[in-house]
Amino acid sequence: MRWRSWSGTQSARVRAILRPRAVDELQRQVRAASAEGAAIRAVGTGHSWSALVPTDGTLVDTRSLERCLEQGPGWIHVEAGMTLKSLNDHLASFGQRVPGLTIYEHLTVGGVIATGSHGSDLVHGTVADQVLELDVVRPDGEIVRITEADGDTLRAARLGLGALGVTASVKLRCVPARTMLTRDVILPLEEGLERLEELARAHQHLSAYCFPYSRKMWLYAADPTDEPADFAGLAKAGDHAWQYLWFRGLSRFVKAAIAVWPPITYPLARLAERFPVERRRVRSSRDAHHYLCTIPKLVDCEYVVPIRHARLAYRALVDLVEEYRAGGRYPINMALHGRFIKGSDALLSPTRGVDSMTLEAATAPAPDTHAFYREFGARMLGDFDGCPHWGKWFHSAEPLKAKYAGRLERFEAVRRAFDPDGAFLNPLLRSLLPAEAPTGVN
Repeated sequence: MRWRSWSGTQSARVRAILRPRAVDELQRQVRAASAEGAAIRAVGTGHSWSALVPTDGTLVDTRSLERCLEQGPGWIHVEAGMTLKSLNDHLASFGQRVPGLTIYEHLTVGGVIATGSHGSDLVHGTVADQVLELDVVRPDGEIVRITEADGDTLRAARLGLGALGVTASVKLRCVPARTMLTRDVILPLEEGLERLEELARAHQHLSAYCFPYSRKMWLYAADPTDEPADFAGLAKAGDHAWQYLWFRGLSRFVKAAIAVWPPITYPLARLAERFPVERRRVRSSRDAHHYLCTIPKLVDCEYVVPIRHARLAYRALVDLVEEYRAGGRYPINMALHGRFIKGSDALLSPTRGVDSMTLEAATAPAPDTHAFYREFGARMLGDFDGCPHWGKWFHSAEPLKAKYAGRLERFEAVRRAFDPDGAFLNPLLRSLLPAEAPTGVN
């Protein structure tokens, strides 16, 4: 049986794909797969570009585990296969939201937590940092509840890469929903780069975009306000229609055009920079944080660097795109994108203990894209103390062993307590985790 990721960039021939509809069914299926000696990996919508999911064993598709289980003051307990859209739909009637959610809503709660996925928020951090409790199914089918009292166990499970077991449900922190004043601002590229950290700290949400070969930076900023929302009805419908036309239609045209003549990337990218315009809107917090209603099937590589390196790291990415163009190569054709995240306490978070910028290069697949990504990664790792986003494309886990030294050993001690035989590991995780782990998890 063949499994393919959403973007088609990852695939695997697996023994079976299980689709449990209730937690007790999930327990039985995991127990049976483990008894057969099959490797087990959980998958949600399959939006990761890295090799976290592929296995020759059994996949557990969690998307039918989508119920809201409980709700209380400042928290909500949901099954891990619930999408962020369904989560937001449920919370809307209570005037609540979960902070730190990804820009795109159509991902599962369990998936965004397992990979450390994020929006742009120096106040609250990533989705994983909102986790209060998790229920995890071990190889024997038993459920273990992990709480804030469990120290390193929760710090490991908050960004667990699917290595501890299959997450059945999650209890998340909530905050009141607000209207948000959003601004699209166009700055000269050099001014935007110079002011990146200042602007990131001045706004609750900041996304910093730059089209390849552009001399401009497009900033999307959002902040709480008491003004009533004006982004609704025809305004919202028109924005969504424009996105579908732009992202779906243009991305397909770009993909077809560069297959015929890659240098067309340059004039197309320079044309694209004309479309963002400065504007002011008041949106619900949901619309402000989830401002993308669709994304094209693209390839994405993202590295996370301490915020003190934001200007120089972004500059290095821009310069690398230009270096390739000077050599007659056009590996990136969509966008460069910076976001900003509060330091995390998750053991394997690339933002652990330090406010950070995430920097991504998104593109329709092109000649030299993966060569570019390797060089992008080498520069971020070597020059700016960077680490890759676990869910985005990176070519090797080997450099991460030194970057995560000490934390990997602590993570592995927790993992072995849940899964001593490695039933939930796949080739990527086996290449990353240490052969031995210390005892004494606190």
